Amino acid sequence: MTVSLAARHKQAITRQHEKKVMPGIKPASGIVYRTYKVKIEIELAQMSRFRSINKRNSIKESVIPDYMNYVQSVISGDSGLQDNVLVTVMIWCIDVGRYADALLMAEYAIKHRLKMPDDYKRTLPEFVAEEFSNKAISGIRADYLLDSLEQIDELTLNEDLTDEIRAKLHKAMGMAWMKASNEKALEHFNRALEFNPKATVKRLIKGIMKQIGGSSDVS
Repeated sequence: MTVSLAARHKQAITRQHEKKVMPGIKPASGIVYRTYKVKIEIELAQMSRFRSINKRNSIKESVIPDYMNYVQSVISGDSGLQDNVLVTVMIWCIDVGRYADALLMAEYAIKHRLKMPDDYKRTLPEFVAEEFSNKAISGIRADYLLDSLEQIDELTLNEDLTDEIRAKLHKAMGMAWMKASNEKALEHFNRALEFNPKATVKRLIKGIMKQIGGSSDVS
């Protein structure tokens, strides 16, 4: 049975004391890192042969387990070095729905201020916040990702996200709260409008206000 990265991490935490974070961002090195970096490059080249997102994601799903021991060792080691292997695997995990694993890697990456690969325009916190939000808004049941979204909100609270991405994160959290708490949902939808007046939440606000018998007017 495949053990998730999150489960491996919990096991590792019980065996290790927290280590001091190294300042600055330096690239990871060493024969193990270089080996996995070459493997990543080969698999990216393989994916580039296909236009189909489903086909690319199928490849990602098949190779992600190959990296789990390496990623766990990086997180447990807590060096804080720039690691493009870990960041790429994090991206892949988001793409294929391995959200717990992706979030664990994102927490490490944001903590150490790791950067996205050169061909990405968004910062790493922006990428994580927006991609999880997109999944919640359009890909799966939003409430399934509520805990993850709230953790991302906390992780990125002091990060410099664009207003549009911050608004999208609040929209996603609002949608995630709709089944459990109209009050919480409205709070997040209104926050979304504060960050982006064009955020597409007004219809959702009107629906909730109609449901609870309040005014449905949204300027």
